[in-house]
Amino acid sequence: MKRKPPRVGILAGIVFAAVGTALAMQLYYVQDMLAALLLFFVAFSVVAAMILILFLLHQVLDWAVACAGRYVVLAAQRLRQGCVKVGQFGREHSHRSAHSAER
Repeated sequence: MKRKPPRVGILAGIVFAAVGTALAMQLYYVQDMLAALLLFFVAFSVVAAMILILFLLHQVLDWAVACAGRYVVLAAQRLRQGCVKVGQFGREHSHRSAHSAER
């Protein structure tokens, strides 16, 4: 009498292999999604850090311009006084040379 292989065992093996394959594929999909999440997190962090640096730089420059604004009027007055003095000096010391260009 020949023994037939148990069909239940073969069927259980096929089901076990299918479930194992599905779990492995699901685990791979989860790993892939976690890797993508990590990459997006790093990219977002870099962009956010750049925006924060630019914002802070803007704030510091705005503060510096506000502080320098107090001295702009004084600097403009001094510059105007200097221009006037140079003009007066030029008028006082301009003369024609004794040696003309007539040759």
